[in-house]
Amino acid sequence: TGSNAIGMYILEVNGIRVRTVSDITAAITSHTRLARSLSGITFLMGKRNHSDDIPALLEFSPADALTTRSVWAVNHVSSITRQFDPVHKPTKHWGEAMNGPFKRQWLHSLFKHLDSCHNEGTYGLPMFPPPGVTVIDPVLAVKHKLDSAGRLLERKARLCVNGSQQVEGIDYDDSYAATILAMSCRIIIALCCGLPLDYGVFHFDISNAFQSTPAKPNDDGNRLWLRMFPAFMEWLKTHHPVIHNQLPDAVKTAKPRDLAVEMFNHVQGRCDASRMWEEYIEPFIKDPENGLGLTSNRADSCIYSGTHNGDIIILGRTTDDGLVVTTPAAYDWIVAKLQEKWTVHKKGLATFYFGIRIIQTPDCITMDQR
Repeated sequence: TGSNAIGMYILEVNGIRVRTVSDITAAITSHTRLARSLSGITFLMGKRNHSDDIPALLEFSPADALTTRSVWAVNHVSSITRQFDPVHKPTKHWGEAMNGPFKRQWLHSLFKHLDSCHNEGTYGLPMFPPPGVTVIDPVLAVKHKLDSAGRLLERKARLCVNGSQQVEGIDYDDSYAATILAMSCRIIIALCCGLPLDYGVFHFDISNAFQSTPAKPNDDGNRLWLRMFPAFMEWLKTHHPVIHNQLPDAVKTAKPRDLAVEMFNHVQGRCDASRMWEEYIEPFIKDPENGLGLTSNRADSCIYSGTHNGDIIILGRTTDDGLVVTTPAAYDWIVAKLQEKWTVHKKGLATFYFGIRIIQTPDCITMDQR
């Protein structure tokens, strides 16, 4: 009012008094995670009220994404203090997870994953591995799943394998697997703009892709074996006590590292896992009778096109994720067909894919890589 210009100003960042864009940048970049998100940061926003305490007018340019996001995050209210969730220190490895305060949550996530593998028949029963087979070590991967604001959604633990211990020519023949080109991803999003308004860019994810892909024996008739670890035996004992009780006494009393399980399906970390998954899903995408009946593109083999009930379908595949340009009805049909064979997460309109952020409105589709 009066001589004061109308505008919103950042007055404090985590208690640090700021007056210019340089002050804000210095306060933000001094924090550990601010290059990635606004998690853990308190902003004090206010109007220009006192002539003796007026911050410089902050001009936010699209090039300065950090400051731009900080203003829009508070929705331009006149005066607010916003406290985001505390910063979650990332857990680096399984040993740290087992010695930390969230041990039970990590074990719960791992056991849930092992239940899924059990339902797919991924592993055999623990036993002493026979001579002549390749036994590879497990890798227990841990990950913090965050939302777009950097808030913790879930602690995820997955059983992977150390593929570097596989022997080429004995344990696998080829490891190459194609994936969609970044340029192709942008092109199919742009193509959606030329289609009727009921078309959109949709996203789906196949969660059990690898552990549902059969692993073929090598020329000697042997499959890979996975070395055991204590958490696996604990899972078997608590979640499947009947199976555990049927194990020989020598197996139940042995050290987990002396035991192994045969891998009947593929597991993340195997050198040939992506290759075998590609050979497994490619025929389904192209099968006109029992699959989707789409045709691959000659310029990019991970782009497929076709129609369903007159609706155009353009599908891009990156391993176990799919980006689809089509109508909602055709998208529902694609997900239903995939769910006949796999567990599919139906994510609806795409918002983030292959490093590209996608913003869809009735009159515009915007993509960037902020």
